Amino acid sequence: MDTFVSYTWRGEGITLANLVAAVEAALVADPGVADPAAAACFVDVFVCAQHRGVRPGSGTCPNATDVGKFEEVIDACARLVLYATPLTQPKALSRVWCLFELMSAVKRDRPVLIALGAEDQAELRRLLLEDFDRLVAMFTTIKSENAEATVAADRDMIFGWIERDLGAAGFRELDQMVAGGMRGWLAATAKALVEAEEEAGGGGAGGGAGEEAAAAAAVARLMNQCARLLQELARYDEAEPLYRRALEICEAARGPDHADTGGSVGNLAQLLKAKGDLDGAEPLCRRALAI
Repeated sequence: MDTFVSYTWRGEGITLANLVAAVEAALVADPGVADPAAAACFVDVFVCAQHRGVRPGSGTCPNATDVGKFEEVIDACARLVLYATPLTQPKALSRVWCLFELMSAVKRDRPVLIALGAEDQAELRRLLLEDFDRLVAMFTTIKSENAEATVAADRDMIFGWIERDLGAAGFRELDQMVAGGMRGWLAATAKALVEAEEEAGGGGAGGGAGEEAAAAAAVARLMNQCARLLQELARYDEAEPLYRRALEICEAARGPDHADTGGSVGNLAQLLKAKGDLDGAEPLCRRALAI
């Protein structure tokens, strides 16, 4: 077992089939997973006793025993996969168990992958292209102290663990931890989406007019927006190769003097300026202005 799956069943469209498909896609897309087909996943509904009653004779509760092992299980896993649906307001982030699982993984420096279904991947693409400001602002209103649990005793128990691990200001620290992490994980997911579209054939060096050039230009635009998201997160070294690749694709598809190419040149110039590379930014600014 090397992957802990954090999820909630509460929400429209959340089914086992959708969960499995999203987790598989996340594992396949992540380069840190050497062999996605060999990944063994911990999904609590299958491996934890769901009966909460005390067994006659032994005085033990199987569910309590299993739940008490969660931190140990996360510690043994190589990564955590969060099923984040719907993308704009993931139900999992309103559930106290999922927040605790995220906190436990982050504290242990375990990589966290975001599992998105097909509809959420399409929504991520739409947000990148059409509603960028909303994308950047996502996950800034997480309130862990308002998180819910099906059983009140679970909520009280986990709140105690959060205060134990993070101190009196634990909820605020957890909110910041999850929000910062989610934006970073979202950026990684956006990068994987862009790479998949380019590999599908949109990023080839076609020329002139026609469907091939239009498809390549569309990939370049998506790539630019992904780089812009990385730049907003101050992840400049990750953004730069995407901006440069987008410019390369746009030049091949649209030509060196097209307005779209000018936009790509300007984006790269602004990134170099943000990095403090004014000597590199100036000729690009002049070229963009000329276009």
